Amino acid sequence: AFTAVVAMVLSLGGYLYLDRGRIKVPLPWRIFDHLPVVDNLLPVRSILFAYLALAVLVAVFLDVVLRRARAGRALAGAAATVIALAPLFPALPYATTQFPVPAFFTDGSAARVSTAGSTLITPYAAPGPVVWWAVARLAFSSPQGLVYTPGSPTPLWGVPLNPLGTEMDRLDSGGASAPPAIDAGIRQTYLYDLKSEGVRTVIVGPGTGEAQEVRFFTELLGGPGTSAGGVVVWNDVKP
Repeated sequence: AFTAVVAMVLSLGGYLYLDRGRIKVPLPWRIFDHLPVVDNLLPVRSILFAYLALAVLVAVFLDVVLRRARAGRALAGAAATVIALAPLFPALPYATTQFPVPAFFTDGSAARVSTAGSTLITPYAAPGPVVWWAVARLAFSSPQGLVYTPGSPTPLWGVPLNPLGTEMDRLDSGGASAPPAIDAGIRQTYLYDLKSEGVRTVIVGPGTGEAQEVRFFTELLGGPGTSAGGVVVWNDVKP
């Protein structure tokens, strides 16, 4: 019980906010925020230890009630446990949806992508490329992924938002247009970002900003890509 309570308090982070944020109550996690290594931990993850402690409590309770109590108390204890755990039962049927995957990642074409460098896929900041990459059995490497990167002033959760990544994120929305011509200075910045991430292949997949992203890379890489399996591919990129 002590472990469960401690884990629950730690999971709340450094402060508890009350009255719509107008009252801020300091909590013990503030101590960890100033210690090396552990300052990178996510407080909410400590709730996992509370679940473990609660599971042990339930098991001990059932052991005592079912093995040592009289029949009436055993039945009441079992019923109380079922009622307490009832909210954990999932609602049926499960909601499902079909995630679209371009044929390029399922027909073997992805296996022919060069493994000498990495592959940049758009929509850049969307979950689609990560799923497509997994469906292709990680046939190539990529600078993208849902990765937690500690940093200052705030950590990064997701893809690298360097100048090229920021531009890709802007075009992903579909509400922005690719420039008809890229300034020489910013072109060098974009090419440097490609080089620093080891990009040798670019794949533009289906998405809201697909047309603008095709236009952008056609201008940046000096020519059109090849359409294959529902995507547009630029091979042998040499930034």
